[in-house]
Amino acid sequence: MSIRSKNMKETQSIPRACLTALLLGIAMTCLLAQEVPSSPYLTVPQRCAFLVANPFVAKQLLLTPDQVKAAQKALSKYSAVSNKLVSLKKPVGKEMAANDVWLANSYLNILTPTQKGVILQLGIQQLGSEALLDPTIIVKVGLSPVQAHKIAAIYKAVEKRSEDVDAMEGDAVVAIPLPKPGANQKAYEKKKSAVYAKFAGERARIQREKLDADKEILGVMTPNQQETWLGLSAAPAKTPSAPPKKGK
Repeated sequence: MSIRSKNMKETQSIPRACLTALLLGIAMTCLLAQEVPSSPYLTVPQRCAFLVANPFVAKQLLLTPDQVKAAQKALSKYSAVSNKLVSLKKPVGKEMAANDVWLANSYLNILTPTQKGVILQLGIQQLGSEALLDPTIIVKVGLSPVQAHKIAAIYKAVEKRSEDVDAMEGDAVVAIPLPKPGANQKAYEKKKSAVYAKFAGERARIQREKLDADKEILGVMTPNQQETWLGLSAAPAKTPSAPPKKGK
């Protein structure tokens, strides 16, 4: 399931301010700790930086108390600005985007080079081949414009089929009449489960196609590029060393 479709299913539990910003295409703080946000104006390294808010990731990074304090301070400022922008009765898309970029860069500035490498790997593990559409990753892997174009075409083709299945499944769920207030929910949930079961085969097929697409994408790369990409998308080899304390 894509990040976007998953978020749509969870909107009922998202606070109103966060929901408003989400509809503007903004990655809000209530979503940060869970996964790499989807964003058209952040680079992959910037998107991965949002994982600093994930306690599991913070533990892997061996953040010092000073780093944790700096990250919390940045997040508090970001949240305050976001809430203020959401309260304004005018379009604030550009301002929200600038605020997202500010937080991403603030997080990156807190981290050591080794920690930046680890958080990038953790983020790319979530993103998979999508990361290869990003100019910064294209440069890191050393892809030519022709290679980047071929990879984008392969990725977008299978992603389009995945989104089509998401849409069909979503339409089928929406078509189920909602139970009346106070009525038993079991029949409704049973019908939803039946819809998900109906599309299980399609989802399995999409997963196989994604694996095939990943292999095809590797085939576009040279051996050296493959090694670089597999290194970026692999789990971090070891926990980074903690940065030296001040005064040492």
